[in-house]
Amino acid sequence: MMNHAAKPYWHKYCTGLVLAPLVLALLWTCVHPIVSIMTGELKCRGWFIDENALDAGSFKYEASFSLPGKNKGNRHSMCDILNIMTSSGGGNVDCHRQYFLDEEYSYLEIAKLFPIANAVTPVSESIVLVVPSAVDWKSSLYQNTLLQLFIRLSDSEKTPWLAKTILLVSPSPNKSLTTSVDAFLDAYSGRFGYSLMKSLPHSYTTSVIRNLLVLDVAVSKDQQRNELLVLPQGRRGFLPNMDFLFLAVTVYSSSNFIHRGFSFGIHPYTPSLALLSHFPSISTLSPFLKQWLAELLDMFHFLKSLAVGPYPPHASSLDQGIDALTIQLRVSSRMEQMVTQEFVKRLEGIIRALSNLHERLHHSLTQYWLPSPFKFVSQSEYVIPTILALVPLVARAVALLLYEMHDILNVSAFQVVILSFGVIVLLQVTVENIVDVSKIHAVVVLVYTSAVALAVKLAKGQKKSLFQSLHFLTCLLAIYILVPLVIGHVSLGYPSALFWSFLVAILPRRSTYFLHKLLWTVILLLSWPPTIVVSQVFEHYSPFVMLVHFPLHFLSYLLYVLQNS
Repeated sequence: MMNHAAKPYWHKYCTGLVLAPLVLALLWTCVHPIVSIMTGELKCRGWFIDENALDAGSFKYEASFSLPGKNKGNRHSMCDILNIMTSSGGGNVDCHRQYFLDEEYSYLEIAKLFPIANAVTPVSESIVLVVPSAVDWKSSLYQNTLLQLFIRLSDSEKTPWLAKTILLVSPSPNKSLTTSVDAFLDAYSGRFGYSLMKSLPHSYTTSVIRNLLVLDVAVSKDQQRNELLVLPQGRRGFLPNMDFLFLAVTVYSSSNFIHRGFSFGIHPYTPSLALLSHFPSISTLSPFLKQWLAELLDMFHFLKSLAVGPYPPHASSLDQGIDALTIQLRVSSRMEQMVTQEFVKRLEGIIRALSNLHERLHHSLTQYWLPSPFKFVSQSEYVIPTILALVPLVARAVALLLYEMHDILNVSAFQVVILSFGVIVLLQVTVENIVDVSKIHAVVVLVYTSAVALAVKLAKGQKKSLFQSLHFLTCLLAIYILVPLVIGHVSLGYPSALFWSFLVAILPRRSTYFLHKLLWTVILLLSWPPTIVVSQVFEHYSPFVMLVHFPLHFLSYLLYVLQNS
């Protein structure tokens, strides 16, 4: 038994005091697009490039491209066209076809450009360009223009600045860009046995891949909205060097087609301005407020895509420590010629800037939020609201320990916490080989309800002391789980900290108000994994769902049962 100090006068306001940091965290987050609190400026921090060598503002784009010939029913591959283009020279260009294992008609074509006139050792670093396939590279406007740029780069008189090896990668028509990036990286690193294809020839792997750029261009007659997206998102919260991102933004934001009705974004969802246009009342707001609201929505969409996807094709490159981006261009067929050729012409500026820099000596931000392609929120700015989001859990645990708990060593409370981890282990073993999500839902429901019934049986005759001890242990467990998550994957950890602080630190209290019970019930029901968490938010029972969401929800539901039974 514990001897508690007398409750201070402010204890009756404890719930309000615990709620205050959450409210402050949300307000701090909402002002990010228009205010930088850390710098004291009434504006968000604008984009900048930390390394002068990457500044593409002074580049002149002098490349000119001819139109491809008409398709006469032939199917020329990338290597076929390069062999024709370099038949009279181009000894520094080579092309190789690498087949997938056990797939006769699936392959990657990899063209290598080795610079022959430069001031830096060319074999030390390389830039990889991954592009979609084409039925005929001779007649396809985008692919043919890319090859013309490739040949231009091989000419030391036209591009004497090239100092890095260029690898141009394209799959066969039946392979996606995501699969192509994964297979290429495995083949490049020689991880035979885990890859879908054998290792590449040694001559293709002599340089270190510093940058990978996926250039996803698609032309359609039915394209409703012309858009250019610069997508930096990776899995597990990984992002590329911010200089690389803003280099691409710098190069393409000044292109002519951007100012002809193009949407320029940083996430794959519907642009916020298009969403807001469905609400007539928004049009009555001042331009300042409309811009704030649009950028706030774009920032949330950026964080959503970083937390749960969909992830761009380059994501696996970031997993291996390679700075990578996906630039996605969607254009209608009537604008294809003008847009495609300028898009490829601007690509030369990115390659030139990257060629100026030795990445080993380059440092910049790799943790940031983006409210727009031209603004960012740095780690030093968003770390404050993430800390505030965790404060209620700490405050509630301290209040329970000092003023409310009568039995800190309640054995049943520890048994229930151990039970929650036992449930996780059981589910992991049970659903490991189950593919059908509906069957996994059935297993989760069965195991979850059985565990709750067992926990309620353990609570007989000691509900009050068990509730207090279990509440304390749940707060500690939430802190233990969420702190590393917030540090390592803030786009997933910050919303989780807000949600679980509210559900664990604020809602579990005895109340006679019907709305309080209703709110508690609805939140628990909607956040139960088989309802909408694994279907509308996450595609499957990911490690986050199983190891973070599930145990905290299980313990939160037990608190609900103990308090209301």
